[in-house]
Amino acid sequence: MNAASSPLYKNWFGGILEGLTLKGGLYNSAPLRDFLADQTKDITKMQRDVDLGIVDVLDGLYKDFS
Repeated sequence: MNAASSPLYKNWFGGILEGLTLKGGLYNSAPLRDFLADQTKDITKMQRDVDLGIVDVLDGLYKDFS
């Protein structure tokens, strides 16, 4: 599975309007979380720490996924 052929987001049931008014983003990013979990599941203990995160555009805060 790669990012080019995988759906990384999906529409909310109520579409973009629901995302804009009721949710934390225009699209549901659950498929992205599933993709990242699948891509990182085989990572074994590393010599260096790995930190994966994004910045939330609503509050400007860094969201950590480690």
